[in-house]
Amino acid sequence: MATRYDKLAAHYAATVTIAEIIDWLRAPPDRSHS
Repeated sequence: MATRYDKLAAHYAATVTIAEIIDWLRAPPDRSHS
């Protein structure tokens, strides 16, 4: 039971991290200046 939740948490964390990286890569260069 704990293993299932640990695996789910790890998968969720990886998904969020990948989504943030993709969003950061797709962000326009001038977004950091404002």
